[in-house]
Amino acid sequence: MAESRVETIAYVRSELEKLGNDELSGQFEAALVAGNIMAFQERSKANYIRVVNEIRVAFEALGERAIEDGYLSEAKHIYMLTDSELESYVADPSSMREILEDRFAMYEELKTLEPPFFIKDGVVPPLSQYKKLGSAAVDSAETGSVLVGVAGSPGTVTGTARVILDPTDPYALEPGDILVAPLTDPSWTPLFLTAGAVVVDVGGQRSHAVIVSRELGLPCVISVTDGTKRITDGTEIEVNGSTGEVRIL
Repeated sequence: MAESRVETIAYVRSELEKLGNDELSGQFEAALVAGNIMAFQERSKANYIRVVNEIRVAFEALGERAIEDGYLSEAKHIYMLTDSELESYVADPSSMREILEDRFAMYEELKTLEPPFFIKDGVVPPLSQYKKLGSAAVDSAETGSVLVGVAGSPGTVTGTARVILDPTDPYALEPGDILVAPLTDPSWTPLFLTAGAVVVDVGGQRSHAVIVSRELGLPCVISVTDGTKRITDGTEIEVNGSTGEVRIL
């Protein structure tokens, strides 16, 4: 694919030279430079995660020590601290046990709610208006149905759909299975190496799913609304990344 890209760029340049249109040639070169932004974006995400992990390692150790000393009932409660509270907590860790437990309970409760699909005009609706996850009834797609999304990465692949909601399961996919996910970020990348194609509920042309799929030559369809709910795990499907369609076989 890389060789084909280099050859294609050289061909287009030579054809533009024949036209003698400097403005058109300039636009082409500008487009090539703009395309680098996609690679830089992913590199920035990867480096950010590496830095955050260094911080996480320290907090994991702090949480484990708090368990050993009886200051916390669960190590993950350490992540409920705010930045301004960290120093005072280290000075007197026994003083915030109940506060952190209450915050963690609220944090777990938030996981059961479905956030709004869009935030409009900067107004975030109150939690009382959020629906419970899975409460909205969505009919499974029937045989022959075509789910229409947006073309993300070209190509057509037929395979077994695997609806994955947690990227940490290393046995979620068999080679050639089609990854069906709500959305993806760098933590999902290892699953792409096994997948034959990718379908995501939410995504744009510069989203992680599209960029990685193009790099690996995988067909990808994005913005398949409720795809993880409508596509039944284990179903045979056809993914057409050129047209943005997913057909239930």
